[in-house]
Amino acid sequence: MSVRKSTEVLFCFHAASSRIKTSHHLRWWYLTRKFVLCGAILAFGVAHARAADFYAGVKGGLSLSDYWGATSVDSAGFAGTVAAGFCGGIVGVGQFTDNFGVQAEALFFQKGHASANNSSTTSIEEDRQADYLEIPLLCRLCLPLKAERALVYAGPSFSYLLFSTYTTTTQPNGGNQTVTVVDTRSSTSLLDIGLAVGGGMEFDIPTGEIIFDLRCTPGFLTTDRGNNAAGQSGAGQRDIKNLAISFMVGYAFKF
Repeated sequence: MSVRKSTEVLFCFHAASSRIKTSHHLRWWYLTRKFVLCGAILAFGVAHARAADFYAGVKGGLSLSDYWGATSVDSAGFAGTVAAGFCGGIVGVGQFTDNFGVQAEALFFQKGHASANNSSTTSIEEDRQADYLEIPLLCRLCLPLKAERALVYAGPSFSYLLFSTYTTTTQPNGGNQTVTVVDTRSSTSLLDIGLAVGGGMEFDIPTGEIIFDLRCTPGFLTTDRGNNAAGQSGAGQRDIKNLAISFMVGYAFKF
């Protein structure tokens, strides 16, 4: 191929990339492209970790979540607070050296936001809950001790929305409580990409490992799909992103 033709091909590729960059609906593609490469490398490492130590198991615990971003979701007169939920699933670890390893997980993760308005006559609570299948792909730095291992880790986390609801609980003073639940999955973004950062301790026992895990996972994509009355995506989209802190305890078998 001549230099001129090569230059033309490169120019066309650059022009196409520029058009994608300017598209509001495909901004998430750039985050995905960067994280997928990192995730593929980590997944390859886990798949070939049998040359080192490998173990797999389960973990579960508490998640405390809220929203961050430029838009508030609280109604007038409501005070927002964190929402408590469950997180847990399966984990696989490949420990290549005493100080470095990779970790892949598949977690059920509850996230959301809560708010309340308590007046002299009525108490109203609003609860926004979203349940995700979350796939973190993590690099681990470890400090081996006697019978335990201290570690820190970081890596991309990919989430797919399973369920999403908006619940309103109204309790008049001296009256009957009413609860209204609305399915909000159609107005919530199905995909989220975040960064999981945390650490923990792992304790050796004769049959495996006891795991203690603490992490923070901010999401980078808005959770609001911005559907208008006709159901068209992108209309009036709000800047609302997930932020979750979780504590999990688990057990893993060595292979």
